Amino acid sequence: MDDLYQDGTFDENVDSYEHHNIDLLTGKLRCFRKARATCTVLLHLVNSNKYRSLRLLLLKSKRRYRNLLRRFPNNRIYNGMYGFIERTLIVMYNNQNFDGMKEILEWRIEDIKTKMGRLYVLVNNHVEPNAFADITTQTNTAVNNAANIMNGMRSGRGRGRGRGRL
Repeated sequence: MDDLYQDGTFDENVDSYEHHNIDLLTGKLRCFRKARATCTVLLHLVNSNKYRSLRLLLLKSKRRYRNLLRRFPNNRIYNGMYGFIERTLIVMYNNQNFDGMKEILEWRIEDIKTKMGRLYVLVNNHVEPNAFADITTQTNTAVNNAANIMNGMRSGRGRGRGRGRL
């Protein structure tokens, strides 16, 4: 249960604004990943009938999203998750509507996946086709070119008029 908050999927203590900035595509993806991870763990607890753990995680998630929302008040994803947990899931838990919780969590996870899929398309369209190319060959070529230029300057074949002057 605590893995959600310890393995880096829910970095409430990361202070970088870019990490939580929903105006950046990568920041928005991180926020959606946190939301999806929360919903996935909650759904797992509902499916396995671990209602005491579910209650604890609901309260812990509510507190964490409230803290994130205080630090990042313009983050609509955190605001939505805080409201979803507080006004929907906790109310359903108190009414012991676990079947309804299961359905709404499944719907929420699919909704988040759809939104993330659209963001992945945008991110991939902004990346150069060779962005993930092996840079070791490029680096070696650049180092060899620099070495050839330096050797040319030492041997007098450089571009400068005087040898060794810059």
